[in-house]
Amino acid sequence: MNKSNARNFRHVLANGDPIEALKLPGSGLSALSSNGDINAHDKGELLEAISTIMSMSASGEIKQEHVPSEEISRQEAELVAQANASPEDWAALGAAVADEISEQASRAGFMRNLAVGKTLRQGEFPNVYMPRHEVQAVISTSPTQMGYQLIRDRQFRPSEYEVKSNVRVSQMELDQSSGDLLRDIRDQAMEAIMTGEDRIWKRAADRTVGRANDLTYISGELTPKMLASMQEQVTDWNLSANKAIISNDFWKDIIGNPEFSSFLDPVSKFDLVVNGKIGTLVGLELMTDGFRAQNQRVLDKGEIYVVSSPENHGVYTTRGVRSTPTDGANQGATDKGWLIAETFSFVLANVRSVAKGQRV
Repeated sequence: MNKSNARNFRHVLANGDPIEALKLPGSGLSALSSNGDINAHDKGELLEAISTIMSMSASGEIKQEHVPSEEISRQEAELVAQANASPEDWAALGAAVADEISEQASRAGFMRNLAVGKTLRQGEFPNVYMPRHEVQAVISTSPTQMGYQLIRDRQFRPSEYEVKSNVRVSQMELDQSSGDLLRDIRDQAMEAIMTGEDRIWKRAADRTVGRANDLTYISGELTPKMLASMQEQVTDWNLSANKAIISNDFWKDIIGNPEFSSFLDPVSKFDLVVNGKIGTLVGLELMTDGFRAQNQRVLDKGEIYVVSSPENHGVYTTRGVRSTPTDGANQGATDKGWLIAETFSFVLANVRSVAKGQRV
């Protein structure tokens, strides 16, 4: 089984229709053009379309579906059944799922879009070159443990640890396999790895509050003045402010506030939008996890972060996402699956590079 067989995904509607069948509310027009742009006559229609796609993605009305290659099968159920019948194909399917997770994390993960990344080879150590000679950093020593450290050297070696999950399916699920099973397997692994990485970043970012930049309390709707205040906390340290990571409830504030309209440049490419990259506002690239399934979100309601450029913010290392086939036979069980894991490290290298806001 070729790894690419399980990596060919497309977005579809919940009823199985292709995403091209999505209609814009009110107009009845197709939501997407032939080149993948969201159809809209003006900025207002584009903002409304993005809001609709966000809502439909979060509710499961838009989802990703596996499209097996022609030589294997067009049906996910047949692909899983074939893999189930062969240990080699089962291992190959797990490896393909691991590759897809890594690719999706690079496209949509907060961690991988906010920090400088390096894939380590066998025998290499995670050496991080710090942006300043003396800087206060947040060091991740496990998926849940963070600590502060004053780093005076230009080079720092963080601790590596494993981010992992045991993805299992029962024999009954395999016997009754429907087209949703492979997507469910992938979602389990995605929650463990991509969402796990993003939760590590968020814990580190939350630990920076009050160390250099104070928490911005947002009473009511987000305003340009509040956002500018958060930007200034970062730029006053002679750092650029490049991205804003927003919970989906702030999107309603942004598109509903006329003061934002002249500064907002929404993204029109569907593939970018469904990966959480929704626009640029006063020089900040807006990213959200509002398009993700609920179990893959990391932001709480009313949270917003303004973040500097990756080289001034953080560094992660990975040795790649790997899969190891597992089964429950030794424990008298008939379930099987994969241990999905990566060896990982992360340093939020400068506490000045991020400012947080919280709605109260």
